[in-house]
Amino acid sequence: MTTLERRIRLAAILVILGLVVEGVSFLWSSPLAFFLFLIGACGLAAAGIAIYLASLITVGHGAAAAAGAAPPAAPAPPPGAPEGPPAVTPRP
Repeated sequence: MTTLERRIRLAAILVILGLVVEGVSFLWSSPLAFFLFLIGACGLAAAGIAIYLASLITVGHGAAAAAGAAPPAAPAPPPGAPEGPPAVTPRP
């Protein structure tokens, strides 16, 4: 399993746990249920969403840099092509 898959799985687990805590807080009728919903459910869901978005941004770029891969080189010019940029001729 790749790093991206592990992070997305962790994010999904956190969001699902947030939904479970949300369901429990709806069944419980007490003022503390609101705080459970606000801190527990919303916190878990927000952490899952943040990990998901961060994994999409960072894992793709970090893998090539960690492996020491160089950026792709520019394609070679076709045989017989002049070296350097094309000459600019002034207009009359």
